[in-house]
Amino acid sequence: MKKPVIHQYSDGRTAELTDENINTFDENTQVAYRALREIEGKVILTNKYFHSLKTIIKYEWLKELLAAYPAMPMNVVVAKVVERLPHFIPGDKIVELTKYVIAEWEKSEEKKETASVK
Repeated sequence: MKKPVIHQYSDGRTAELTDENINTFDENTQVAYRALREIEGKVILTNKYFHSLKTIIKYEWLKELLAAYPAMPMNVVVAKVVERLPHFIPGDKIVELTKYVIAEWEKSEEKKETASVK
């Protein structure tokens, strides 16, 4: 079921936009209405959410894995992180997060090696 889209005029009046009456509104309203209908029911991955996810991976998930399994192989680390991702993350972002996980894990391994040498 489609959620109603309400248009508010500058004088405070409102009108419900529908597929049947959308052509009676100005072009900007029509474009906005069609854009809302295209994304309806889809989860949108915003940059802010994606950045927050990277922060969680770095400061929580990888930290937990490093503390519990410091010698864990890279492929297992990546698998453990990817399996915890929300189901709606698109494939290109999973690839980006995989590269990020590898880079962060390698940094933490380097820190661990440097600390053990001292």
